[in-house]
Amino acid sequence: MKNRHPLLFPALALACSLILCEGLARRLLPEMQNSVEFYRNAYRYRGWPEYMGTPDRVDASTVALLTNCQGYGGEYSGVRGYPLLLEGELRRRAAGGSSDWEVLNWSLDGASSIEYMIEAAYLGRHPPDAVLAVTGYGDYRNEHYHEGLSYCRSDIPRLISRPWLVRALPGSFRRRHFRFEDVLTFVASDMFALLRFREFMWSWLDRRFPGVHNVFYAPEFRHLPWSLPKHPLIDPIELPRAKESALQVTYGAGSRQMLREYMRQLSLIPAKVVVVAEPAAYPPDEPNERRFLEDLKLFSREYGLTFWDLHDALPTEYFLTTAHLHRRNHVRMAEILAERLDNLLADPKSERHRSNFIPRLSSDLGAAQKRWRFLDFARNDTAHTVMSDIRDKPALE
Repeated sequence: MKNRHPLLFPALALACSLILCEGLARRLLPEMQNSVEFYRNAYRYRGWPEYMGTPDRVDASTVALLTNCQGYGGEYSGVRGYPLLLEGELRRRAAGGSSDWEVLNWSLDGASSIEYMIEAAYLGRHPPDAVLAVTGYGDYRNEHYHEGLSYCRSDIPRLISRPWLVRALPGSFRRRHFRFEDVLTFVASDMFALLRFREFMWSWLDRRFPGVHNVFYAPEFRHLPWSLPKHPLIDPIELPRAKESALQVTYGAGSRQMLREYMRQLSLIPAKVVVVAEPAAYPPDEPNERRFLEDLKLFSREYGLTFWDLHDALPTEYFLTTAHLHRRNHVRMAEILAERLDNLLADPKSERHRSNFIPRLSSDLGAAQKRWRFLDFARNDTAHTVMSDIRDKPALE
């Protein structure tokens, strides 16, 4: 008897195979972290939608920190960076009348305004109690004004699979950055773990066999998608590489528009929002840098946002690079932000309060997360003890 549907069996077999592979990929991918339990995203560039979670459902007072590699502090462990030290300072001070604070460290290594915009749009739906947007000159490079979503190092653009978030972004932003191939890639990778597993597998292999990522996959790739523990089984495979050119940072008309869009997006978050000019190891000598600081102050006030200029707030001798902080400056940064935020929260006229407050969830899960976090932090005593220990060290390490 002739088969009327000769392709039915192969199609079913293919569908079953894909379903099995998808299930296997979900099982093999590491457990995703979240910004309540963990001090920063240890995977660095991947797992961001899971890491961000829903700040409006945390059983504590929350402040979301949106910043770049300065806040990520890749040179040190998470307990030495200023985001966690800030959390300890806020608790010690009982800022805003609350002794239970969570700092959600959404620091992005290699951040761009594209990722900032998506983070801010997400917070418009899931607002914390306060937002600190610590930003610098290099986050608004004129070069990425016309770039697509694939320009981002992180997988934050996976969040565009949420229709409400896309609607929250301005039309000018979508027209510039939403290229069809990028949108399709990020939406599909958010839906299917199998598409995310490829990058994870290459990153895992490169940690076991250093250099294999460059040999077989991306010879000019400068960073691994997933930051994973190193357990090398062989000596690193070294390949000749072209000399890395210096990063060109230009601030032009496109940069100003990206900055203005970001300030507008921040103003739509129903919470206390503070824009902070990040500290730097040098004065703003270049005309473009001075223009950036002037624009940051101007646009912040234009959209009713509190502005703090911390460009020269830290001693220059405790910078590792022009922007990366020595741990002494991490301590000082945490103290400055905690003091200013405490004063801001104490003054009800200084900033608007959230208008659509969502009641906190006092769940056993939330309590368990806090216990886990404090058990881990107990190895370093308290945030105040860590700060005192660092301050007491006389030499620059």
